Amino acid sequence: MSNNRLDQVIFKTHYTISKDKSLVEQFINPNSEFRTKRFLARDTSTSKSLLTELSKSISAIVRSNVGHNTNTPLESLRILATDEDNHVRFNVANNATTPLDILRKLSEDKTGSVRANVALNPNTPLDILQKLAKDLCWSVRRDIAWNPNTSSKILVVVFDRENQLEGPEACIIRALYEHKNLPLFAKRVIETKFEDMLFLFNPKYTRK
Repeated sequence: MSNNRLDQVIFKTHYTISKDKSLVEQFINPNSEFRTKRFLARDTSTSKSLLTELSKSISAIVRSNVGHNTNTPLESLRILATDEDNHVRFNVANNATTPLDILRKLSEDKTGSVRANVALNPNTPLDILQKLAKDLCWSVRRDIAWNPNTSSKILVVVFDRENQLEGPEACIIRALYEHKNLPLFAKRVIETKFEDMLFLFNPKYTRK
C-alpha cells in the first residue's frame, strides 16, 4: 500500500471517529495523525494489508499495537518478533495468533518481560513452559504460575525453586496457591510456611 493510500485511510478514519472537531485541523496535526495510526494498529477490524503497512511504522508504539493485533498477518508477526524495541516483541509474545516457532524463539529473548509473556501465552506448549520454569527472572516464573494450562509437574518445579529460596516472591507463592493444578502437598506447605504471603495478597484469606 502506498503512503498516499495510507494517508487516505487515516483521513477517512478521522472523519468517521471525530465528527465534532475540525477535520482539516486534526488531520494536519501530527499528534492527531499519530493517535489515528495507533488506533488503526490496535483495531482488529483493520485490514491485513493496512496492518502490514503499519508494522513498518517508525513509531515503536504503532508497531507494538500491530504486534498485539490478532488480525496481523503471520509474516508481519515474524518480522516484529525480531524488532529492536522490547515492547514490540513483548506484544508479539502475548498475541494469541503468534505461531509456535515464534514463541519458541521469543522464549529465549534477552528481555525477561518478553519471556514472561511467552510463559503467560495460553498457546505456549508444555515443553517451553518446562524450560521457562527454571528461568532466573522472577516475572517469568510468576507468569508460568498464572498460565492456566501449566501442568502439575511444571508447577512443582516452580514451587521447589521458591521453597528453596531465602526470600521467595510473594506474588509467585500466591499464584501457585491459586492454580487449579498445584498438587495438594504443595498447597499444604504454602499454607504452613508462607501463610503471611497469602494473607498479604488477600486480606480475606482465612488463616488455617
